[in-house]
Amino acid sequence: MTRQERPRVLVVEDDPEDATDVREALQGARADGWIRATETTLASAQARLDAEPFDLVLLDLGLPDTDGVSGVEALCSRASPIPVIVMTGLDDETVGLEALKIGAQDYLIKGRANGEVVRRAILYGIERHQLLLNLNAMRERAERERELLRVASVSGSGTEVTQASLSDGPLRNAAPNEFERLTARYAEIVRKSMAEQAFKVSGHVADEVFELVADLGAMYLRPRDLIDIHVSAVKGRSQSRNARTDDYFVSEGRFVLIRALAYLASYYRNRIVKSRKADAVE
Repeated sequence: MTRQERPRVLVVEDDPEDATDVREALQGARADGWIRATETTLASAQARLDAEPFDLVLLDLGLPDTDGVSGVEALCSRASPIPVIVMTGLDDETVGLEALKIGAQDYLIKGRANGEVVRRAILYGIERHQLLLNLNAMRERAERERELLRVASVSGSGTEVTQASLSDGPLRNAAPNEFERLTARYAEIVRKSMAEQAFKVSGHVADEVFELVADLGAMYLRPRDLIDIHVSAVKGRSQSRNARTDDYFVSEGRFVLIRALAYLASYYRNRIVKSRKADAVE
């Protein structure tokens, strides 16, 4: 999908009123025609995806043939994965966060997401998904050539945390203390980004995101680790009592995550290029 094309969205929702609400909300947010089809079960949605091209799925978590986040897992594990945004009720916010952990790009709370929020979630969900595909492809190429391992060694970043992150497990399990430290640092960056937007002042957020990503790259962390850090920061914020501020934190956190993923892609790309140049010289 190019920037000039309208996203092709599949809505999977068994409640006709909720499906209509989403369609009308998008129509009022300069996104008329984005919804190309609506299905009421996961099975019919899978069949539709096999038959037609779509850019994103808006998925209700309360379908008759799915249990909780199993629908998200089914869509994200397809041979051709598609970005998924889940729609959940107010009482299912924890389930929405769980959906993020297993591959959903975002979650929307029914009744609290207006048309503009849905529109932006769709656009950024598609963009994040493409970024992750690009990052994963780049990582696979690098692993085949063993270039990133060589760069990590040359850069002197062979710390205990680096060795843990090179294993198959996620950072939150391999080095929980480091994961908590990075989560707190990420949350502080999001708070500064909120202040920048609210008070129109510069908090040097872009610089801090870049410095954070440089540290993540030095530890050879994966995009999945960065998303885990984001989810952990959001989950920690959701325990406060200020729902409005929490929603703002979640929204601004999405922009910080997109920026960080882009920086991470650029960081690893530059390291690979430098490594190849060094090999050519040798």
